[in-house]
Amino acid sequence: MTRFGWTVVLSVLTLLALVGGTVFYIRGNVPTETPQTVSEPIATSTDPTALELYSNGDYGFSLAYPKGTLATTSTNLVSTSTKKASEVTPVSIALTDASLFVRVSNAVSACSKARPSETMVSTTTFGGAEWRVFSRDELGTDTELHDTSYRTVHEGMCVTIFAQQPYREGIHAVREDLAQIIESFSFARP
Repeated sequence: MTRFGWTVVLSVLTLLALVGGTVFYIRGNVPTETPQTVSEPIATSTDPTALELYSNGDYGFSLAYPKGTLATTSTNLVSTSTKKASEVTPVSIALTDASLFVRVSNAVSACSKARPSETMVSTTTFGGAEWRVFSRDELGTDTELHDTSYRTVHEGMCVTIFAQQPYREGIHAVREDLAQIIESFSFARP
């Protein structure tokens, strides 16, 4: 390699080192963390006046979520032609670093089965129905996530409550604030 080539290579490496050092300095010294094995409590309110109520008459369910939280509604129907299934996400709730949404689909046969990379964790009962609980981790991306889905068949439709939160090694429980929203879910028609 020529002298000019070495000069360019060294200049680029020096620039990369300066940028990396600046980013490290701006973010501060980030200590390495020991993986936690218990979840940290998250401030929540049991005061009913601190909650908003979302009700959906079309699919016959309601749930409560914290006031001031971004909740979006949709009536858009998504049709997947390969499986001839249709699904709609009537509500999604965005918390600071987590989200929850409800999906309703006519893919009833797939409702009780684990999808690829999912594990069935348990069954639970709330909102007047028995739910199958599935879990999966989305790792190897910029935003590593832990997903938990609760699925049941109600009035001939597969209803899914999907909770997504940041991945923490060794912690697979749904955060307390998400769990409160999930436990508030109820069907209007049994």
